[in-house]
Amino acid sequence: MIRLDYRRDIDGLRAVAITPVVVFHLMPEWLRGGYLGVDVFFVISGYLITTLVLREVSAGSFSLRRFWARRVRRLVPALLAMVATTLACGLAVLPRFELRPLGEQAAAAMLSFANIFFWRRAVNYWNADVGETPLLHTWSLSVEEQFYLLFPLIMPPFARRGMRSLTLLLVGGTVASLALFVMGGRVSGNATFYLLPTRAWELGVGCCLALLDSALGDHGREGRSWQTAAVAGLGAIIFAYVTPHRSVLNNVIVVFATAVIIAGSRAGLVQRLLSAPPLPLVGRMSYSIYLWHWPVIVFAGVMGLGAAVHLQLAATLVLAAASYQLVERPTRHMAWTVPACAVALLAVLGLSVRVMNSAGYDVSRFALAHSHAECYSIVPTSSLQPGATVRTGPDNKAAIEFIGRPVGPAPDMSMGILVGSAPPVELICMGDSHGLTWAWAIESIARARGVQARIFTAAGVSGFPLPAVPLRWTDRLHFLAANTPMTGAQERAWCEARVSALAQATPSAIVIFGVRWATVDTSRARATLAFLADRKADVILIEQPPEVACSGQDVGQWLASRGVDPLRDPEYRLPQGNVEEYERGRAVVRRLAADHAGCRLVPTRDLFLSDDGVLVMRGRTLLYSDDDHLTDEGVMLAEDRIAAEIAAIRGDR
Repeated sequence: MIRLDYRRDIDGLRAVAITPVVVFHLMPEWLRGGYLGVDVFFVISGYLITTLVLREVSAGSFSLRRFWARRVRRLVPALLAMVATTLACGLAVLPRFELRPLGEQAAAAMLSFANIFFWRRAVNYWNADVGETPLLHTWSLSVEEQFYLLFPLIMPPFARRGMRSLTLLLVGGTVASLALFVMGGRVSGNATFYLLPTRAWELGVGCCLALLDSALGDHGREGRSWQTAAVAGLGAIIFAYVTPHRSVLNNVIVVFATAVIIAGSRAGLVQRLLSAPPLPLVGRMSYSIYLWHWPVIVFAGVMGLGAAVHLQLAATLVLAAASYQLVERPTRHMAWTVPACAVALLAVLGLSVRVMNSAGYDVSRFALAHSHAECYSIVPTSSLQPGATVRTGPDNKAAIEFIGRPVGPAPDMSMGILVGSAPPVELICMGDSHGLTWAWAIESIARARGVQARIFTAAGVSGFPLPAVPLRWTDRLHFLAANTPMTGAQERAWCEARVSALAQATPSAIVIFGVRWATVDTSRARATLAFLADRKADVILIEQPPEVACSGQDVGQWLASRGVDPLRDPEYRLPQGNVEEYERGRAVVRRLAADHAGCRLVPTRDLFLSDDGVLVMRGRTLLYSDDDHLTDEGVMLAEDRIAAEIAAIRGDR
């Protein structure tokens, strides 16, 4: 069996990769570009794997079975140990409503599609809730595992045809993937970050370097020019690590600088630096360090030790050393490792299913709250069919009942959803997911006034239709944008339909906006409000309710997990969450109301927020469904204020 010559400098380079990743996750403000260490790992992996496969193909000894068996022995035992431990710790310390996501992440990691899982769940790596993503770091392992699955199927046949065919394959594939990476960020940042087609170029650069090595050998590779290039490459990587802003250019710099270092560090200053203790030792342990550091950070935060950085670092090193000595090294060359991994994999998958199906908390003492939000969605979710009444959460026992629109025709994107008693259309409600919740109050007011209202609301889409979304060629790649409710073409049609409806109904109809002001695009808001001001339309802006510190979870489950008894405490408050962003949103809506003629503001902050926190339950009934969306009962607290503004405009108060 062919083995590669050991290079201490490459192990040292692994240390240069893993150290900034750990620092970035522990203290991101210290090293803003530390996440780029993963790119260094990709290049090293592509280089080493290609070098080994090329030598085996040349010697006529390449075997798919042996290749995959080596990869299993190298990666799977330590991964299994980490995932199993994370599942066990999750059962012990995580609230039950976070167990299902943990079990799903574990299964995805074990089956090598964690990157696809996090992409489809639209998990933002840069803004992920730590407690909800204990296995987020396995996305990069899945990228490598998918590469290891496909690469030996594609490369050997081309290698046997000759160097020209192999060069065209590797260079062409690398360039194509790099082009996808550069363009993909404009279409879907999440897909570009997580998926193999847009990450393959980083592994491909290492593959191309191995091909160059095979063609040229070591001739002249210890010369001064190569050593100088390696020094420049190391400086470029350090520069990218300390750069405060993310950019595609930084990824490109790090990837090609890594290739230059690998090519030029066989001798000289960089070779001595990378080979100096303890860098090679840290590099040899880098896989175990990577596996364990993120779960340690997650569980430290859950246990209230998030600020104890030194303790987290110490725990990471202890666990990594134990994993390296007791799991990684002993299993790497054992013949029984592969069948043992198969058995262990089934056991860990069984444990992940057990975690996924953990029972929720008892919410039977809460009075049943309701949400008609889905009744007003132009883009209805497939999980709630027309006429359905659903209680979500573990065992379908949430304290909130979600109600679908009555069975009937689908909503008309051009006409919205018509509610109320009889013509004329006096009210038009527009908004995003917050508009969905406020629409319940708008319909109630319309029926009380004996008029009609039109609802134009859709979650995840701007509540302001101007300027219209431009058509782009990237609409063809809409499938890459996970969880996006509309294509660009659909959103453009949606914008045009709303503008047409406003033009027809104003100035006689009052236009009401309910959006999440903390994230609103102010340029779109100003353009739409200016259009309405030109038409002398009356506009009501509903202030966003305060957000709640409950990690975006079901509020009933959150309260039950903390032992809140609604019979004992029928009124309950939780701490305010996301305060800075919320206050920024309040400032935005007030400026918009002040700057545009005909705008009135309905404040809601004082209805929910006091010095004791945010009112989330009254009379045993939940007022919030999650951290920033109200139930019908919560919306009704502001109904009188909205109705009063409408009456004042109509002059019949």
